[in-house]
Amino acid sequence: MNHFHELIEQGKKRHAAFTGMWKPYQTVLWLCSTALTVYKFLKNSGQFTFSLLGLIALTLFLLYYATSPSAVKLFVRRVIALFIDLFLIGVVLFVSVWVYQADKEPTGDILQIQLGQVLMLALWLAFLYFVFFDWQFKGTLGERFVGLTVTTEEKGRVSFCRSFIRTFLSLPLPIICAVFLNQWIMGGGQSRVQVFIGDVLKNMLLSFVPLSILFFEGNQSIVDRLLRAVVRAEHPPCQHL
Repeated sequence: MNHFHELIEQGKKRHAAFTGMWKPYQTVLWLCSTALTVYKFLKNSGQFTFSLLGLIALTLFLLYYATSPSAVKLFVRRVIALFIDLFLIGVVLFVSVWVYQADKEPTGDILQIQLGQVLMLALWLAFLYFVFFDWQFKGTLGERFVGLTVTTEEKGRVSFCRSFIRTFLSLPLPIICAVFLNQWIMGGGQSRVQVFIGDVLKNMLLSFVPLSILFFEGNQSIVDRLLRAVVRAEHPPCQHL
């Protein structure tokens, strides 16, 4: 038994000596490995660029250092609600495209419809979905599922006009402006500077309204503040259904 413990102690000493030998080179190896990982990530990630990584870093900074815990919790619930809504919209969109394609050409491929047409359909379908549910039901299905309601600052129902303007300023308008601005900057060139600037401004436009939620305690975006609309956490998730 003593011999076994001696072998263990000798193994620990050899491991410590081996680790100490490599310790001066650990920082250099870590930097090289990190740089190689980032390079491979940027090379193989397509749309993932430095601007998007910077946007992710900014979001994390706002979540952990620039907002209150209650605002972060409300923001997370709003993100979960958005994913639920996007999933439901995706299901409806897929069924609609499948039915359309089946009526047009039963043996055809659903992917024969142009991608631009599908994206435009998805955009306006989402627009009408958010307008209608915020107006009639004080929140979308995703928001109601996680216990959120959309009201005015006086806790009244959001009118159709206010819901229309709120959704338009939050969803279609930033996307349309981002696309046109990106195309205007790119022009006919494909230089790295043009691509980088266009990508940065596009991401800034698309993320401005969502990130502004973190500055207003999670219950308002800049658009909500202008229209005096509020997203309230009035119920625990799933308890009001």
